[in-house]
Amino acid sequence: MLLIAMHRILNRLLLEYKYIKMKQLVLFLFFSSQCLINIAQTITGKITDATHNPLSFANVVLINAKDSAFVTGTTSNENGTFALKASATNEYLLRVSSIGYKNIIMTCKAGDIGAIVLSPEEQVLKGAVVTAMRPTFKLKDGALVTNVQNSLLSKSGTANDVIIKLPGIRKEGDSFNVFGKGTPIVYINGRKIEDLTELDRLSSSDIAQVELITNPGAQYDASVKAVLKIKTVKKVGDGLGGSVRSVIRQGDKTSFTEQANLNYRKNNLDVFGSFTFDFSQLYQKQLDRTTTLTKDTVWNINSSLTIHPRWSYYYSNVGFNYEINDNQSFGINYELTEVPSSNTHLFTNEQVYANQNQTDLINYYTQWSNKVTPLHQLNAYYNGTFGKLKTYFNNDYYYSNTRFLQFINETSQISSNRDVDSKSNTHSSMFASKLVLDYLIGKSTLEGGYEYIYTDRKETYLNEQAYLPTTDDHIKEHHLAGFVSLSVPLNKVNLNAGLRFEHVASDYYEFEKLVDAQSRKYDNWFPNVGISFPIGRMSTSLSYTAKTRRPSYRELNNNIQYDDRYQYESGNPKLRPEINHDITLSNSYKWFYSSLSYQYVTNPIEPIFEPYKENSNISILTNKNYGHVNNYDATVSLSPKIGFWSPTLNTDLTGQDLVIPYMGGTLKMNNPVLFIKQLNNFSLGDYLLSLNFKYNTRGSIGIAELKPSKQFDVEVVKSFCHDRLSLQLQCTDIFRSARNSMYSYGTMMVLDKWNYSDSQAVKFTLRYNFNKAKSKYKGTGAGQDEKSRL
Repeated sequence: MLLIAMHRILNRLLLEYKYIKMKQLVLFLFFSSQCLINIAQTITGKITDATHNPLSFANVVLINAKDSAFVTGTTSNENGTFALKASATNEYLLRVSSIGYKNIIMTCKAGDIGAIVLSPEEQVLKGAVVTAMRPTFKLKDGALVTNVQNSLLSKSGTANDVIIKLPGIRKEGDSFNVFGKGTPIVYINGRKIEDLTELDRLSSSDIAQVELITNPGAQYDASVKAVLKIKTVKKVGDGLGGSVRSVIRQGDKTSFTEQANLNYRKNNLDVFGSFTFDFSQLYQKQLDRTTTLTKDTVWNINSSLTIHPRWSYYYSNVGFNYEINDNQSFGINYELTEVPSSNTHLFTNEQVYANQNQTDLINYYTQWSNKVTPLHQLNAYYNGTFGKLKTYFNNDYYYSNTRFLQFINETSQISSNRDVDSKSNTHSSMFASKLVLDYLIGKSTLEGGYEYIYTDRKETYLNEQAYLPTTDDHIKEHHLAGFVSLSVPLNKVNLNAGLRFEHVASDYYEFEKLVDAQSRKYDNWFPNVGISFPIGRMSTSLSYTAKTRRPSYRELNNNIQYDDRYQYESGNPKLRPEINHDITLSNSYKWFYSSLSYQYVTNPIEPIFEPYKENSNISILTNKNYGHVNNYDATVSLSPKIGFWSPTLNTDLTGQDLVIPYMGGTLKMNNPVLFIKQLNNFSLGDYLLSLNFKYNTRGSIGIAELKPSKQFDVEVVKSFCHDRLSLQLQCTDIFRSARNSMYSYGTMMVLDKWNYSDSQAVKFTLRYNFNKAKSKYKGTGAGQDEKSRL
C-alpha cells in the first residue's frame, strides 16, 4: 500500500511539473510574441544625400495610406537616422523632405526600411541657388562662408584639415596665413582660441560652417586683418557626452597625441572639461650658403645643419555655462597649459672662406631648452538680450612664465674652441575687458562698445661668457579702444561702416629705468566701410579697412641671441607700428569664388640682415621699419562636383613692391609668387579618399625669395557606427619633395638656404564620440590680439 501511495504521489508531482513547464512555455511564447510585435511597431531608417552623407534635421512624416490622415512626424538626428511609432498591421505613406532636396513619398510598413537617398533639387530663392550639393562656399556680407556639415569636408578629420582646404589660406608651420592679410585670429562658437592645437581637438564632423572675414570691422582690434569663425553643429539633449582621440605620427621619429573631452549637461547648466597630452619629435636638414661683403674681403660660409626638436606638452581646461533663460547666460572657462620639456639639438658643420681661402672649420653642438611653467588663462562672460538690445561682456586674465636656456659647444680645427651659454626669462601678465552692445533699429543694426587691455611683460637675458651684452627689458602698456558700426540692409544691398579709436601708452624700462626715447604713445582712428550686392546670380562684396600691425614683444626686446660665430639675432625696441590701408573685392557664384585685394602699407615691419658692427663679417638678423610697400593678392577657387568626385582648385597670386638695401645699393623684391592647391576628394560609401597636390613658384615675400616647392598627399577616412567612430590615415609628402628653401638678402650679404622639414610622414588618427552633447559656452574673450603679441 505504501508503494502504491508513493507511486500516486510521484505521478501527481510529474503531472504538476509538466503543467507548470507548459504554462511557462506558453507565457514565454506570449511575451516573446508581444516583444516581437512591439519591436515591429517602429519604423526606422536613415536619410542620406546622393554621396551617402547623412542628412540631419530632415522632416519625416507618417501618413495613413487608406485615408491620408496624419499619423505622426519627426526629424532625423545628426546621423540621419529616425524612428516613428506605428502599428504592425497597417500600411503607411512616408514623406521625407529637406531644403534643397527633392521630396520623397513612399509606402512602408513597420520595421527598418534602410537608407533613403534624397536627390538634389535647385530652387531659386531671391536670386540665390540652393541645391543639395550645398555650395562649398558663398559670400555673406563680405565674408566667405563655407558649409561643412553634410559635405565631404565634414569627413576631413579635424578642424585643421578643414581650414587648409579653404580658398585663400595656406599652412605656415603651426599657424595659418590668409593671403594678403597674414595670420588670422580664430573663434569657435564665438570664443577666441589662443592655442591652435585646439583645432586638432575639434572633429570636422562637429563643424557646421567656417566663416572667413578678410576685412574685419570696428569691433575687432585694429591689428586684426583676418578672422576665422568656426560654428559647430548644434547639439541637444542632457547627460554626459564626450570624445577621445589618439594620434600617432611616424616621420623621421615617432610622435603621438592623446586627448579626452567631457561635457555634462543638465537643464540649463553645462559643465565641460578636456585634457590633452602631446609628445612630438621632428627632424630638419638644412644647407646654408652665406656670402658676406666687407671692406676688402668676400666671406663665404658654408654650413650643414641637422636639427632634432623634441617636446612634451599638456593642455587642460574646465568651465561651466549657465543659461538663466533664453535671453541671458553667463559662464567661466579656465585653461592651463604647460611645456615641461622642450629641447632642440642642433649639429652644425661650418666651413669659412675669406677671398676663397679657407680660414676656419668649426663643428657646433647646440642645445636649446625651453620650459613654460603653467600658463594660465581665465575668461568670464555674460550675454544678455533686452528687447532690441543685445549685450556681450567679457573679461580675460593671462599669465605665463617662460625660461629659455642655450648651450653651444664650438670645436674648431683652425682657431680656438669655446662654449657659449645663455639664459633668458620672460614673465607676462595681461588683463582685458570688452563690452559689445548691439541695438536693432528697424532692419538695421547699430553696434558699439569698448575694449581695455593692460599688459606687463619683463624679459631678462644673460650670456655667461659675456660675449654678448646682458639685457633687462620691462614693458608696461595700456590700451583703450572705443568703436561704433552700423549695418543697413537695403533690399538686396547691404551697407556697413564702422570707426574705431585706439589709445596706446607703452612705457619701456631698461634695468627698471624708464627710457623715454623707446616709450610710445599712439592715438589713431581706424575706419572701415563695405557694400555687398548681387550682380545677377553672383554675390559681390567691396570693402575698405584701415588696420595696424604692432610689433610683437619679442620683436621689441633688446637682447642679442647667439646663433653661431658669424650670425646673431636681435629685437629692435625702436620699431613703430605699421598702418595698412586695404581694399578688397570678392565674388561668389555657385562653385566659383574670387578675391582681389590691394594694400598700401606705411612703416612696414620687415626683417633685415645687417653687419653687427661696421666692416664686420658677423651678420645680425633684426627688424626695421621701411618707408612703404604695396601688396596685392588675387585668389580664384573652383570646386565643382562630378558624381562621387569633388575636385577643388585653389590658386593664389601674391605680390609686393618692396625695395630693400643690398650690397651698397638697392634691390627690388617684386617677383610675384603663385600658390596652387589641387584637392581631389572621392566619396566611396563610408570611405573618403583624398589625393592632394600643392605647389608654389619662385617669388618674393618680404626680404626673401622663395624657391619652388611641391608636395603630394594621400588621405583615407573610414567611418563606423553612424560616425561615432572614425579612422583616418594620412600620408604626407609622399615623394619627399616639399621644401622650405629661399634666398634671403641683407645690406651686405645674401643667404642661400635649402631646407627639408620632416614633411614625409604617415599619420594615423582614431576618434570615438559618445553622446555628442556640445558645450554651450558663449564667451568671446577680450584682449585677443594682445595674447598673440605675448
